Amino acid sequence: MAQKCYEAMVVYSLKGSEASIEPLAKKFTDLIAQNGELLDVKNWGKRYLRYNIQKEREGYYAIYTFYSEPSFPQELNRIAGITDGVLRILVTSSDPSKIAAPAVPAAPAVAAEESAEAPAEAEAPGADEADTGTAAEAVAPEEAVTLDA
Repeated sequence: MAQKCYEAMVVYSLKGSEASIEPLAKKFTDLIAQNGELLDVKNWGKRYLRYNIQKEREGYYAIYTFYSEPSFPQELNRIAGITDGVLRILVTSSDPSKIAAPAVPAAPAVAAEESAEAPAEAEAPGADEADTGTAAEAVAPEEAVTLDA
C-alpha cells in the first residue's frame, strides 16, 4: 500500500518532571522512524490543559509529522494507550502540502502585541487612522476565542 502523511499530537504527563519526558519522546520518535518516515517533530512544551486528564492540570505537547502505512496509526494509538506517561494521543491524516507552511504562532496574544507595535504603513489599505480599536475587536465573532477562568 502507499504511504500517507499523518500528524500525531501526544500529550505527555508532567507527574515526574520535564526531564522524564525525554525518554518517552525518544521512544515515540524511534517508533515512528522504524515504521515510516519521520518528517518533523515540534515540541510545544508545557501547557495548561482545558480540563483535568487523569487528575493532571498540565501536560507536555509534542507534534510528530510522518509518512507511514495506513495501518500504523492504529498501532501507534494502541502503544500510546498502554504507555505510562502518555495522557492523550491524537493521530490525524495530514495534507503533505501544508508541511512546509510556516509555523503558527504559539499564542494569539503575542501576535496581537506584535501587530500593535508594527509601523502605521503596515496597516491595511483604507484603514482609518483615527481607529483606535484593539486587535481583539478586529477578530470576527466566529473566530473569537473565549477562555474560562
